This record gives sequence, C-alpha cells and structure tokens, in this order.
Amino acid sequence: MQEKILSDQAKMLTKQRGLFLILTLMLSFICCGLTLKLITTRDKTILVPGLSQEVWLGQGRVSESYIEEVSLMYLSMLLDLNKDVVGYKEALISKYISHSSSKYMKEIRQYFSHVKEQYKQFGLSTYFAVKSLEVNSSDNSVIAKGVLTTKFGDHGIDVKETSYFLSYDLVGSTLRLKEFHHIESEEELKKKEALVKEEEEHMHKIEEMVNQRGGHYENN
Repeated sequence: MQEKILSDQAKMLTKQRGLFLILTLMLSFICCGLTLKLITTRDKTILVPGLSQEVWLGQGRVSESYIEEVSLMYLSMLLDLNKDVVGYKEALISKYISHSSSKYMKEIRQYFSHVKEQYKQFGLSTYFAVKSLEVNSSDNSVIAKGVLTTKFGDHGIDVKETSYFLSYDLVGSTLRLKEFHHIESEEELKKKEALVKEEEEHMHKIEEMVNQRGGHYENN
C-alpha cells in the first residue's frame, strides 16, 4: 500500500516537473521574441523634459511634436532669465550644444557673455511666451514666435512681439542645439536701415567739411 502511494507521488512529481519545464521553455521563447522585437524595431518613444504630447523617433528622423517639445525647453533656458539664474542656465544648456562644429558652442557662449553683463548691470529679467512654432522637420529647425517681456528692475517693463530661429543636430535620440538667433522684423530692419543711412549721411558731411578745410588751407 505504501509502495503504491510512493509510486503515485513520484508520478505526480514527474508530471509537475514536466509542466514546469514546458512553462520555462514557453517563457524563454516569449523573452527571446520580445528581445528580438526590441532590437529590430525602428520606432521608439522618446521622453523629454516637460513632455505634453506623443513623440517619436525613427530612421534618423524625429516627429514635429518632438522638435516642438525640445524647442520649448531650449527657449526657456535661453530667454527666461534673470541675474540670479543666467549663469546656471548657461551651464545647463552647454551640455546640450552640438559638437559638429566648434562655432555653435562659441556663439552660445558669446550670447550668454553679452546677456549676463546686461542682466547684472541693469537688473533685467525676461520671459518669452510662445505663441506659435513653425517646425521644419526636414532640417530639424524651428521658428518660434511669441511675446518677450523685459523687466528693467524697478524702472519699468517692455513688452514686444518677436521671433527666434533654432536649429538642431540629431545625435542618437537627442536634439542638440546648433543655432539660436533673433529674427528681426520688417520694422526693426527699417529702423536699422534708417540708422545706417543717417550714419552714412553724417560721415559724408564730415568728409565734405574735411575736404573744404583742406582746400582752404591749400588756397592760403
């Protein structure tokens, strides 16, 4: 009787071991399949700071929504500034500058060198409110249009509509900043042209005065 019980228990253990082996093999096949899918898949989900919409990366390109999200992050680093955070934001964004050309880092450093002096000297603080982003996904660039608010310490506030251009290098799954500059409006260009014209006229008058004096001395 006892031998029969032991025999039944042995058969049950054998069945359990067989079932366990089958389950182990099935799980191994599933894991191998998932690993193979992850290796061969071309579309990946990218998470960026402040992500508020679905983005994708695939075949060396990124979605427009990814460029938009990254642009909002960089614009905040570059334009939402005051004398207390400008140095910190310069150090932060320096980690994300493209290395494809040394001029990109040089230009960003020149930008911060210029604005740091202004912010500290005049107690400035600025904030850029984005109204629209015009994305060109073919060359990973964007034109950001919005309102720049500048506070001059306790001496007043200036609010104006303005635009900025940004371009990026795609490195792995990261968009590294290449270019950033202010886009001058037609009104600003006209003002510059008027100033240049005024300066040219002023220089022309000085030349005429110098020539007249030279002629006067020669006659004497």
